[in-house]
Amino acid sequence: MVAVPKVAMEWLQDPLSWVLLASLAFFLLQLRRRGKAPLPPGPKPLPIIGNMTMMDQLTHRGLAALAEQYGGLLHLRLGQLHVFAVSTPEFAREVLQAQDAAFSNRPATIAVSYLTYDRADMAFAHYGPFWRQMRKLPRRRGWPCATSPRRRSLPWRPAAARPWTLASSSSP
Repeated sequence: MVAVPKVAMEWLQDPLSWVLLASLAFFLLQLRRRGKAPLPPGPKPLPIIGNMTMMDQLTHRGLAALAEQYGGLLHLRLGQLHVFAVSTPEFAREVLQAQDAAFSNRPATIAVSYLTYDRADMAFAHYGPFWRQMRKLPRRRGWPCATSPRRRSLPWRPAAARPWTLASSSSP
């Protein structure tokens, strides 16, 4: 058996050394994340909460003031969520027309996936063939809210003249 020096094991029992190791690991992870993607300019976020302290200033006027300072496309970090504010027509055209497929989906939370059977409804489905098929369903003939050309072409008749209405309003 190899004898481990007593000094090498003592530093592991000190809580201050664990804090030092954790902060070093956190710092190294932050350095690694920093080089991932170039983000648009924006106000400098705080380490954990990001730009949450600016929430009272993030109205349309506050965003316009930030756009004058940082340009037409700016980056905000709200907690762990990255938010981009678009304020010029050129960037809006790029986002809404040229890159529409990339920005058309809604974020999927656990609650949405659970309540909609893994996004199998029209409101939260991914944009694509399934979503287009789901949009066609209310226009089909069997749905009560559908307004088909056949139904609109029927002449108007009073309720008494319609054979399919029930006479449930009459009392004995």
